[in-house]
Amino acid sequence: MIPFEEALERVRTWSHGARPMPVERVPLDDSANRVVAARALADAPYPRFDNSAVDGYAVGHAEDGREGASLQPAARVRAGDPPLAEPIARGTCVRIFTGATVPPDTWGIVMQEDVDALDEGVIVVRAEVQHGQHIRRAGSDIAQGEVVLEAGERINAGHVALLATVGIAQPQVRARVPVAVITTGDELVGADEQPAPGQIRDSNGPMLFALARRLGCEASKPVHVRDSGEDLESALREAAASHRIIVMTGGASVGEHDFAPSVAARLGEVLFHGVAIRPGKPILFATLGDTALFALPGNPAATFVGFHLFVRECVAGLLRERYEPRWTQVRFMDEHRTRERDDFLRATLDWTATPPEARATREQGSFALRSLAEAECLVRVPAGAEHQPGDMLPAFLVGDR
Repeated sequence: MIPFEEALERVRTWSHGARPMPVERVPLDDSANRVVAARALADAPYPRFDNSAVDGYAVGHAEDGREGASLQPAARVRAGDPPLAEPIARGTCVRIFTGATVPPDTWGIVMQEDVDALDEGVIVVRAEVQHGQHIRRAGSDIAQGEVVLEAGERINAGHVALLATVGIAQPQVRARVPVAVITTGDELVGADEQPAPGQIRDSNGPMLFALARRLGCEASKPVHVRDSGEDLESALREAAASHRIIVMTGGASVGEHDFAPSVAARLGEVLFHGVAIRPGKPILFATLGDTALFALPGNPAATFVGFHLFVRECVAGLLRERYEPRWTQVRFMDEHRTRERDDFLRATLDWTATPPEARATREQGSFALRSLAEAECLVRVPAGAEHQPGDMLPAFLVGDR
């Protein structure tokens, strides 16, 4: 059994040293949640040209922007219109709309709410116009050639807008990580089946599939293997031939029907078996050539914790992702005592408090399922510690916030 940090470092070292996922181009519409493979540069400044931030009137000279100035509109320009070629003459103004190109040498723009309209279209300025007022300058947000996304960043909706603006219609991204999900146990039946006495419905397979898909992985539908070393070896060989990560549940401990350790040792190299955490002590990490194998304990909470702490890290490494685990400090509102292992407690968060307050879910047994649906974080309580309500502790965020 090794400490949590050492286990995490072994996963990180292997995944960052392994062959990365290949690079491909994808349509921008399909790029969300993908990891950028090459630095993205702006092909032009943004804004591309000086434009109006408001509906109003552009003035060309300081004296025409003074309070009380009377001006005759000489032109009208909307967003999308060709820019005016000539500067604004003294004593006149240009009716302008949001997004329209600002005429050359414009002093500033007065909002339409800050003028009075007189007969024959003449306007009177009611609030002095400052130099550059309400003008969005070209390149004020993004300069031409500026880096807008670094390699390794995961694309979000805001990034999609940014890439579209700088003309990247097919960003270079890493291919999705193919993930195989294998469940074991003679007691398991599908969600659509009625369990016989002694049987239970499989919850780990669908959960792992959902977690992998949420990361943008190319997850295969869960495959179920009965408690047989021969069957498990066959399933692992087949999965390793076409996947970069295999996540299996059950059979990871040292019991009579726990075949994962011996099969993994025959097929590849076991990098660790047993981590000083709860839940999840029997977790196994092995490599089968270019493929990572995670054998997670069969209890749902252990599977949930193991995926978030270790499998997520491996996915990031294969994608060369700029991944920072989402740790934060929380005020833990429950009393808790640990023994020889670090406890990772499923907890909810009150974000209205400063710092955020965490409360353990009602049931912390590794069999508990409701806690997985409720959990927003995993509060880490170090081994051998006793904590009182209100103590500050690190928490790994697992929710969507």
